[in-house]
Amino acid sequence: MCRFRPMVALAVFVVGLVATPTFAGVVVYTDQASFLAATAPGSYLETFDSLATGVGPASIGFSDLGFSYTAVASFDFLFPFTIPLGDPNDVILGTNFSDASITFSFTSGNVTAVGGYFFTTDFFGTPVATDLLVSTDQTLAQTLSPTLGALTFLGFTSDIPFISLTITSTDPGNNIFLVANDLIVGAAVPEPSTLALAGTGGVFGLVIGWRRYRRARPIK
Repeated sequence: MCRFRPMVALAVFVVGLVATPTFAGVVVYTDQASFLAATAPGSYLETFDSLATGVGPASIGFSDLGFSYTAVASFDFLFPFTIPLGDPNDVILGTNFSDASITFSFTSGNVTAVGGYFFTTDFFGTPVATDLLVSTDQTLAQTLSPTLGALTFLGFTSDIPFISLTITSTDPGNNIFLVANDLIVGAAVPEPSTLALAGTGGVFGLVIGWRRYRRARPIK
């Protein structure tokens, strides 16, 4: 395994998704627009652009708009870096140790929507066609398969708060570095079926309440 990686060019590539089953109540999105449509206004986008590049700490905390989380490398340190061939102000969050996983732990307790861009690079920061796994505490691992092209998006919504999201290498011991960028956390918009069920429950409660009220009234 290799510990240190220089900041070099990062090409753009396609991520293909092979979805695996999720727990009840979780929806998986491979399109950012669809994910945002299922996320309530006021979500928190973290671009990581404010981070200093180079070897960082083992964990970094983020907080805004009522949401907070901590990014942690499974061992060694996190490694924010820029994309020389792209926007020089764009910072991407990676790892300093090959094959180290990154876990985002949601500390605010209210994150029911999370998504972002996740991919892999080699020692020099060049994207490679190596699968990686993305999982939450409520889902089995989703396999992302990079190819040449453009980046795609992976997101999750749930009817209960997420505790964590983890990206993991599928090729340990081969100098593969995991990367995340433009992470969005927020609150999921309730599914129409959930709203309909809530409405039905409300009507049912009113009927029961009215019946009890009528029974409780004295007969004149």
